[in-house]
Amino acid sequence: MENSPPATPLSPTSSDKSTPSEPPIVNPVSKKPKNKLVPLLVFLLLAALTIAGYFGWQNLQLQQQIKNQIVPTPQVNNQPPSPTPTTIDEKPYTENTNITNQKNYINPQLGISFLYLSVDPLDNTATFNTKEVNNKVYLYHQNSPYETGQYIEIFQKDPNLNLEEAIQNNFLTNYSKDKCYIENINSTSYPSAYSVASIRYVHEDTSIALQDSINPKDCPQTYTPIGGSAFFLMDKNQPDKFVFFSIGQYGIFANEDNTMWETTIKFLD
Repeated sequence: MENSPPATPLSPTSSDKSTPSEPPIVNPVSKKPKNKLVPLLVFLLLAALTIAGYFGWQNLQLQQQIKNQIVPTPQVNNQPPSPTPTTIDEKPYTENTNITNQKNYINPQLGISFLYLSVDPLDNTATFNTKEVNNKVYLYHQNSPYETGQYIEIFQKDPNLNLEEAIQNNFLTNYSKDKCYIENINSTSYPSAYSVASIRYVHEDTSIALQDSINPKDCPQTYTPIGGSAFFLMDKNQPDKFVFFSIGQYGIFANEDNTMWETTIKFLD
């Protein structure tokens, strides 16, 4: 035993040869355990987005329901739209008054109204009707053609012109003043704001007995009376229109007090 060689101590490198060496640690921080807070934050963010989306969808549905309640969904209709109904105030009409057989004719389109008796107080078999033809309104016996009745004709005019100027401009521009003129009439049958005038032949007497001495072509025949009543009328408070009455040689009453229908004329706004 004493002759045995002394034991040789192991060098540090001898163990390295038997055990693989580990790579050097470059960054000690990478060896720390992962942070568990990051996945939690991601989960909470996704949950918040999901909840916000759900409530947004609910709010959108609620707004759509409210919109559907306020504006109903239009129904499909292949039929053409119905015309707007015309009220009674937009077309000519006749209404009864508190006087027996008295009618009040109203024409908003032409801007006039008047009264008349539908039954003649002197002849219960004589009844009267009205008929509109363009800018004329006829009042006639129902057993006769309407053209043979009396009528009122409505004309538009410049509000700045008086009645005489309107007649001159509309009817007498091609007629000589030596043969045809305008007569202003003072009538107590109308309000003071009304003006009355008539076209006359240049003769002091235009009675039926002297008709042979008159040349009808000297004046506009339709608007110049011979042996009958015909005249123009306007209301100064409604200066944008004037009317012509063709009455003839008989009267139609507006009431039983012998008031004539043409004296009840009113100009509407």
